[in-house]
Amino acid sequence: MSERERIYEKRVFDGEEFDIPFVKGFPGKTKEELDAMRAAGTLNADPMAAMFSYCAKLNPRTYEAAPGVTCEQDCAVKMRDGVTIYADIYRPAFQAEKVPCIVRMTGS
Repeated sequence: MSERERIYEKRVFDGEEFDIPFVKGFPGKTKEELDAMRAAGTLNADPMAAMFSYCAKLNPRTYEAAPGVTCEQDCAVKMRDGVTIYADIYRPAFQAEKVPCIVRMTGS
């Protein structure tokens, strides 16, 4: 695999400046492109496609996940470094006061 382009940006955290390295990624593949690669038997020839699978489009919505549990699906959450991640937030329904948060992160 060829060396990927690295980009450095200066970011400030708690008043201290850091050089943060970013690695330029590869363009993603659609579900149809992955299906065609599987059918042609070339999926394993592309290491990035073999490592990652199809990622569904965002579907932001709020629904009752279980009795008394509300889920905000694909909710945009802005991190303090400016990056936006998307999360499913589960909380007690009809809860007005603050409640503890459990965070679980999965890789992709």
